[in-house]
Amino acid sequence: MAIVEEKFLRVEKSPTEVVKVRYSVIHGDDEGSRIFVIAGVHGHELTGIEVIRRLKPYLEKMNLHGRITLLPVANPVAFSTRQRGTIYDNKDLNRCFPGDKSGSFTDKLAYEIFNEIVVDNDYGIDLHTGPEGRVLLPHTRIRKCKGINQVKALSRVFGTLIAMSPQGVGSMLTSCASNRGIPTIGVELGEAYRIDEYFVNAGFFGVVNTLRYLGVLDGVANVLDRQFILNERHNVKAGHNGLFFPKAKLGQVVKKGDFLGELYNIESDTTERIYAERRGIVLARFSQSVVLPDMTIMSILTVDDCLLNNAVLKKGRYIINHYKNPESLWSSFEY
Repeated sequence: MAIVEEKFLRVEKSPTEVVKVRYSVIHGDDEGSRIFVIAGVHGHELTGIEVIRRLKPYLEKMNLHGRITLLPVANPVAFSTRQRGTIYDNKDLNRCFPGDKSGSFTDKLAYEIFNEIVVDNDYGIDLHTGPEGRVLLPHTRIRKCKGINQVKALSRVFGTLIAMSPQGVGSMLTSCASNRGIPTIGVELGEAYRIDEYFVNAGFFGVVNTLRYLGVLDGVANVLDRQFILNERHNVKAGHNGLFFPKAKLGQVVKKGDFLGELYNIESDTTERIYAERRGIVLARFSQSVVLPDMTIMSILTVDDCLLNNAVLKKGRYIINHYKNPESLWSSFEY
């Protein structure tokens, strides 16, 4: 039977005021891998918070091996003000790791998270969403780091069809943790300020699948036969004020000349049809109707320089499912 510890980080805001950050540590019956799952690093990103909210009661009743640390709202100050960053010092928590116990509030927060939670684990998952008004296809982020092969393995078993490997910066949580020998993936799911079942299910399945692969949960991971690593992005921009009506879906494979959507020009009372200029996969689309000149209304990951995730997975810890669409995995998952 799992044992759950409810704990708090305490971060000094001023000599007389402390901000408490709640997290849970779930201990299994025996030894095994230790993994942290973090969300709410940016206060307006809600999908990961909901994923962790659902994970906790699910894991409490499971037979666990090892330990899982769940931090649902890493930056409660940013969450309470519905902002990406911290109003106290105007800093982005995901640019402050490993932190500074003598720095500003966000530096101190990063220091406490990193030293009290991150460094005492073997693996990590950092859950994020796209920005406001821009919905992202579920995908993992593989930061270049010392333990790149293990990070790529985690990316593969999380279960998304695509991954990206941007350079990033060393002060991001994923980069900082991985370079300290704690392989950590970033995950992008949906859009800021919104909770959508499609993206919550994708995140929930991904975490559980990863736990099965690592042996923290009983069972084996269900892995897609391939995961594509794509980095070259083509942004489709609006040429004028208007209303945007997207027709291409997230994850849709498009070729040059395929119909992406319509843009209504409020000044000329005309409608422009938007077509793909490159071959690729729809990574993101603008989710609001009103667009302004030069605004990105859709992003296409081009497949010209497509790579396959060639991570070698542990034998006996996974089975291959020959699905092109990862939704076929998580849509049938029961919890």
